[in-house]
Amino acid sequence: MVNPPFDINYFLSSCTNLEKSYEHLLKEKKLYELKLNQALISLQEINEKYEEERKKINNLSSYLKSCKEKHDKVVLEYKEKINDLIKQNEEREKKNKVR
Repeated sequence: MVNPPFDINYFLSSCTNLEKSYEHLLKEKKLYELKLNQALISLQEINEKYEEERKKINNLSSYLKSCKEKHDKVVLEYKEKINDLIKQNEEREKKNKVR
């Protein structure tokens, strides 16, 4: 059995036609790669902003916690002072009644 001669022109024509048929897919692939790169860049920017905001929130949270502790301390001090004054006032009233 003898193989027919190889037709190089037919082969090249077939390759060219095949390449043309995939051309729109290659363009789509390139377009989606560009969109993916843009999305990855946006994602990186979003992550950076998220980290910055998270640090700000943590700093603010620490500051608020510190303020609350100071506030609670001051309130406790004044409460003790008021209680002392109330006791002193009651003692004075008792002394004044006894006289």
